[in-house]
Amino acid sequence: MYKILFSIISILVFVFNVNAQTKTTGNAIIKVPGLHCDLDKDKIERYLFKSDGITKIKVDVKRKTVTVNWIADRTNLEQIKYDIANVGYDADNVTAEEEARKRLPIGCRVVVQAIPPPPPIVLESKVVVKPQVDSSKIVKKNIEKSKVKPTLTKKK
Repeated sequence: MYKILFSIISILVFVFNVNAQTKTTGNAIIKVPGLHCDLDKDKIERYLFKSDGITKIKVDVKRKTVTVNWIADRTNLEQIKYDIANVGYDADNVTAEEEARKRLPIGCRVVVQAIPPPPPIVLESKVVVKPQVDSSKIVKKNIEKSKVKPTLTKKK
């Protein structure tokens, strides 16, 4: 009897301990404006998979974003951004160092700078306001010009 009760309790304790060891994870989308081709994508994926705690990476070259899932106990978002900057690409608010950019292949060494917007172009426009004319005067003038006299017909 004691053996059965002891085995049931030990099984319950084991099950609750396994559930208590769930890992907390995080995920984020990081903007990387320097992404231009699949070579950039491969470099970032290879470097980030070597980092500790990263479980999933998806690099989207069209949208210039990196979607990352990680284990919160081993790494954090800022560390992942610094890892991307160490490869040679800017990541959100973390800029890459020049030494890291020099290690990139020549085609990937694009420095993305903010381009100031052009000054607004102001065109002078003239607004012409036509005075309102009484339509009855226009009809009278047209009748006088055509020299046709209106005729009235009587109904029977």
